[in-house]
Amino acid sequence: MPLLEANELGCPVACSNFEGHVEMLQDAALYFKPSDTDEIARSMKQIMDPAVRSGLLERGICVKAKSIFTVTEAVKRINQYFMELISVRKTWQ
Repeated sequence: MPLLEANELGCPVACSNFEGHVEMLQDAALYFKPSDTDEIARSMKQIMDPAVRSGLLERGICVKAKSIFTVTEAVKRINQYFMELISVRKTWQ
């Protein structure tokens, strides 16, 4: 979960505008259409602006405080999925 990790570590985020990304980070990231290279470049340049970075980080703290998406929750769910796959994996032998 790189986006959550970045937010957790206080790194500003620029990412694709996929619904799940927007749901996770709300207004705490810069979003771009992944097929638009010019838009990606603009986002990369914009995120270097200290005022933009500061705003993203400030909003990231608010998002982190009210988000259901946390690193702890992500790890818990991944472990849960791995445990569910054990029975499937045993059928492969």
